[in-house]
Amino acid sequence: MGACGFALGYQEPFEAQIVVQSCQLRQVLALAATKAKRVVLITPPNPGYLAILPWVLRRLYARRSLRVGRIFAEETARYPQVRLLNMLAFTGKELADLPSLMAPDLVHPNDAGYAWAFAQVRPML
Repeated sequence: MGACGFALGYQEPFEAQIVVQSCQLRQVLALAATKAKRVVLITPPNPGYLAILPWVLRRLYARRSLRVGRIFAEETARYPQVRLLNMLAFTGKELADLPSLMAPDLVHPNDAGYAWAFAQVRPML
């Protein structure tokens, strides 16, 4: 594998961390592509829609989540056997706007929320 590094001088918080994660993702996908005929990569959900967070953090996390989603899409495009399951496409605001689907901690879905999320994911598999 080639060497990976990160550029210095980013203005935004977490930007250098995201670049490092991208490098690690590239290495993981390259290895997985040699070991499996089909790989499913799942993006993390967007915590920027969590009502429990102050609005300032919501904006920061939402921007960061979208950036991570773009990195996942760019990296998976390199490998035809890797399927991207983009959780950012449907979770977040939709789930957070339906309080009946959220657990009491206001961070995780409850049983009905997981069933709803699975119904969204199933066609992508």
